[in-house]
Amino acid sequence: TAAALSHWYHERKFRTMQQKWEEKRTAERTGRIRAEIQLRSALKQLKESGIEVVSSETNKNSNKKSNNTTAASTTKEKNPTMVLKCIGTIVSPYTKRMGTPRQGALAPSSRGFAQLSKTVPMETLECMEQYSHGWIIFEFHANTDLASSLKTKIKPPRAPKGTKVGQLATRSPHRPNPLGLSLVKIEYLDKTHKRLYISALDLVNGTPVYDIKPYVPWDIPGYFNHNNNNNNINKDDTIQENQTTMIKNILQVPDWVDQDDTLSRVEFTAESQQSLQQLVTQKYLAPLYTNQNDGYQGALETIQQVLSQDPRASNRRGTTVVGKKNNKTKTDNSNNNQSSSSSSS
Repeated sequence: TAAALSHWYHERKFRTMQQKWEEKRTAERTGRIRAEIQLRSALKQLKESGIEVVSSETNKNSNKKSNNTTAASTTKEKNPTMVLKCIGTIVSPYTKRMGTPRQGALAPSSRGFAQLSKTVPMETLECMEQYSHGWIIFEFHANTDLASSLKTKIKPPRAPKGTKVGQLATRSPHRPNPLGLSLVKIEYLDKTHKRLYISALDLVNGTPVYDIKPYVPWDIPGYFNHNNNNNNINKDDTIQENQTTMIKNILQVPDWVDQDDTLSRVEFTAESQQSLQQLVTQKYLAPLYTNQNDGYQGALETIQQVLSQDPRASNRRGTTVVGKKNNKTKTDNSNNNQSSSSSSS
């Protein structure tokens, strides 16, 4: 009985100590995160006030540069930087990262709006309501890691236990550049208050917005079917056509965006094909197009696909070019998608 009581006493004491340590660990983590958030907020206020904040690491780097000015002046910048201007802010019901939808498509009824900054004219969003969906390029401003992380791999929360993948191979907010891309549904445009109302929202309230782009059919892989310029219809083409029809019922874009102005065929002269084969053989197109891969055929298809979009100036489109540049025959612009283009070297 005494041994049992002693064991129970020590076990209870151990559990009490363990519980206290867990509480201290949780409090420490909470305090650290809170301190990082406060520090980030303070740095942001200093930045908005025009006060430059110099870290100890920056001082070290500046000292190294000052000690070797000659080398610094002759060395080119290897990591060019880009200064982004915040054009607006997201207003949403999500005040914290926890509870924010993982993906907007998983919460299509989630609503919010992008509030344009005072320095951004409302005219920049003119005709945006003609699109059904759009891209929001934003900053993961709620990250708690201030210093740049040296980690190259992370553990995705939904991956099997023990799985690690490259940082850029995930949708993690912790990235070399904390930029995110969100697909949202455009509801309507409030020109009076400079607001773009959106749904299928997965962004935290106060998220800085750096750009807004319309979602177009070209953003969908496989939306346009290239059949190597033949008219043979197979089962895969029928399935893709059905998928395209279904997407068109969901996706809305202006008519001028969705018009089919692709040339029906592109023809190559024997001389141009021979020249292309020589370029591949002599490795002028390596390592992308070589004799070790699809080489000539891949390069030919690439040129064919580019020319089928008629990349010439708009006032020269709808013409058939044969041989030299000076020998051209104009065709009816109304049959532009039935015209052809012949290519020489």
